[in-house]
Amino acid sequence: MFPNPYPDEIFYSVMARYHFWSRGKSCSATIGELFGTERLAAIVDFPCGLSSLQSKVSAHHSFKEENLIQYHTFFPLHQPFLSSEKVDAIVCKLKVGGNKGGGVHALLGYGGSSVNIFSSTLRYCSCCVQDDIELYGETYWHRIHQISVIQECPIHNNPLKISTVPFRDRQHKYQFVDLNDVINGLTPRPLKNNETEVYFNSDLLSSNTQYLLNNVVTPLDFESFRKRYVYLLKTAGYASLSGKVNILALSEDFVKRYGRNFLEQIGCLPSPSNEKNWLNSFARYSRFMISPVKHLLMMVFLKITAADFFENISFDEPFGNGPWPCLNIGADHYRKEVIQAVKMKTHPKDKKIVIGTFQCDCGFVYTRYGPEKKNSEQERYSYNYVKQYGGVWGEKLKYLLTVEKKSQRELASHFQVSWITVKRYSAHGETRKRSLKMLVPKLPKGFVQKRSQYRSQWRDLQIRYPEKGKTQLSILLQNPFYWLKKYDKEWLEKNSPPLKKAMRYNPSPIDWNKRDEMLLLKCKEAVQQLLSSKEPVRLTINSIGEVTSSVRLLTRKKSEIPKTMDYIQHIVENHEDFQIRRIQKAAIILRANGERLVAWKLKEAAHIEKAALSKKVNEQINKIINEYDLGG
Repeated sequence: MFPNPYPDEIFYSVMARYHFWSRGKSCSATIGELFGTERLAAIVDFPCGLSSLQSKVSAHHSFKEENLIQYHTFFPLHQPFLSSEKVDAIVCKLKVGGNKGGGVHALLGYGGSSVNIFSSTLRYCSCCVQDDIELYGETYWHRIHQISVIQECPIHNNPLKISTVPFRDRQHKYQFVDLNDVINGLTPRPLKNNETEVYFNSDLLSSNTQYLLNNVVTPLDFESFRKRYVYLLKTAGYASLSGKVNILALSEDFVKRYGRNFLEQIGCLPSPSNEKNWLNSFARYSRFMISPVKHLLMMVFLKITAADFFENISFDEPFGNGPWPCLNIGADHYRKEVIQAVKMKTHPKDKKIVIGTFQCDCGFVYTRYGPEKKNSEQERYSYNYVKQYGGVWGEKLKYLLTVEKKSQRELASHFQVSWITVKRYSAHGETRKRSLKMLVPKLPKGFVQKRSQYRSQWRDLQIRYPEKGKTQLSILLQNPFYWLKKYDKEWLEKNSPPLKKAMRYNPSPIDWNKRDEMLLLKCKEAVQQLLSSKEPVRLTINSIGEVTSSVRLLTRKKSEIPKTMDYIQHIVENHEDFQIRRIQKAAIILRANGERLVAWKLKEAAHIEKAALSKKVNEQINKIINEYDLGG
């Protein structure tokens, strides 16, 4: 009876339809029937345990776990932006599930991200609902409608309806909600005023999202992404020829394009700080994963389709594509393409000219002006200036000069440099003179007079302030201090106060009795707050700890807070106690509305399934009904 998924239907919706048509006792029982365990949560985005499901579906069924992952989960939205190792790990978790599965959200970096990839509640299009019913006799949850940046149906161009079904429901995490039940029994929640202001739509944004969901896109590495974005930013005028991004102009235009309210709603508003601005990550060397929502927004901003971005983009680099040749005539790899990277910067006087610096492992470093002409071999194997010849070039020069007895003019012709350059780098040239000069540093004018004057000032200062250390004295006498440090360092070290050891920080001991008393008061207030909340919340150590912001204390320092733990142990609820409290609260609401108390109404109002009731809970239901009958 397991149904075939409809086009673009999320797996969560397939399970909801199966639960309805199979007339299962409960969603947990349905999960146990299909997956072999009732403790597998009803997850909307990344369901696990698909291999277990495939083994239970009949052989004639068209079910395939690979097709479910690709066309009925949200994994394809992330796949193009992941490493191949991470793709394999996530696919394995989606197939295995259970104790060996899960953890997909952690692999995708959901824990530390503020980006809202999906809407907070499930959404649908009223026109799609009508089309589905006419075509299939029932409707279903569409995958494209649940992505946060899509606020209008791509097919009908109608604003999406917002249901009351949460995307992630911790209170009912084993429950599948069918869209057919929603449209028949519930009305969509109306948009609030602040939500109508953040409405944004783009056909390109919708088509790019659909492309990622409906195609198997091969993942790219981080460097390939960076090159593509840098090229597009250059084309759009937000980056120089060397690849430096004008982040201020980019941020301003980006916010104007989408609107501040819309970007705030999906958690993608660029930070005013350039260092924390996430737009920087597209042009920098980074291995941090970028959310697919940010990729989609940037592609639309740069006016490129996802298909062209991944398949048809062509780069016009200022110096062509690497590797680049080494132009060291003295090396065995001369004119061979062994240089893997080039450093670029714009010309200080002409911003249209880019200067590329090429450095080989042999030590030869040369620069060339660009952009070069396409397919120009003459430009590719030439340079404008040699910054460093390197050891290999120098050894070759020395060998030809001393062993083969070549003249300096012959060497100049061989190395394609001037005769002066050969003379300067020969054994008796400037190289030797420079090394001798480095041994004897040049002293400033008036050295003896300044040394005597600054020494005297340094001694007098120590006499005036005997309690101050070397660092404090240097602040009071900056110029003499730094002059002595540069030209008379040995004397300065001998005639300065000794360094003082830093004082260790000894924190005062914690008064656990006082902390226990304060925490006890906070926990009592938290319990009252939880008991008076509109939606019942089970009293547990974690729920109380979340309200008091003290989960770590309550779970790891139990022995230090005996009064608090004694109170909590008497107040926490087990599963039965929580069900009874929900039933009691439901009875109060039903009485206030003037409704008759019957068992099925109590269970429905308390959101408790029949299969989940124990003997104790049933007795409590009968007790409440009997008291009501006697009183009324």
